[in-house]
Amino acid sequence: MRSSSVTAVAFLVLWSLPVAAFAQQSDLDAQVQEGVRLRGANRPDEAIEHFRHLWERTHYPRALTQIALTEQSLGRWAEADRHFREVLAITDHVWVRQNRQVLQESLDAIAEHIGELDVQGAPPGAELWVNDQRAAVTPLAAPLRLAIGTAVIELRAPGFVTWQRTVTLAPRQLTRETAGMARAGGTPTATSQGNAVVPQS
Repeated sequence: MRSSSVTAVAFLVLWSLPVAAFAQQSDLDAQVQEGVRLRGANRPDEAIEHFRHLWERTHYPRALTQIALTEQSLGRWAEADRHFREVLAITDHVWVRQNRQVLQESLDAIAEHIGELDVQGAPPGAELWVNDQRAAVTPLAAPLRLAIGTAVIELRAPGFVTWQRTVTLAPRQLTRETAGMARAGGTPTATSQGNAVVPQS
């Protein structure tokens, strides 16, 4: 009799596991749909905030994907590019594996609106600003991926005169700048040069 009871309990536990997982999945999907509703009601910034809170709490890839899709709809290309890449870097979630091709196609479409920028010649630790927003610290680990078009870039570092250039970024192309930051009251660290544009494969 005791053996039968144990078997019954074990069966109930095993049966309840997928049921609980399904319930959790349904709840997550319902929360995603709430963000989609906000976006459809022409409240995209609220939708992004909703998806962001959901992503930070649960790390559910659909939430991060919806952030990227909303940014894409707003023409925030650099942000959408970054977030789609973050989703595609997730290798241990079944939803990403099932939707990888569609996610990659979305990223490829966004690439038509993205150019790359590499800035060299600055002293280590200099702050790189793009259109009045702090973007990175030198030396860059990799070229920045930015929305195409005109951008104002600045390098700022203590003890140096701020260096500034206006560059034009083209789709799928790498633009290189060599900076010449002058010490305050001194000479440049390197000769400032014009940009070089390198097509991307």
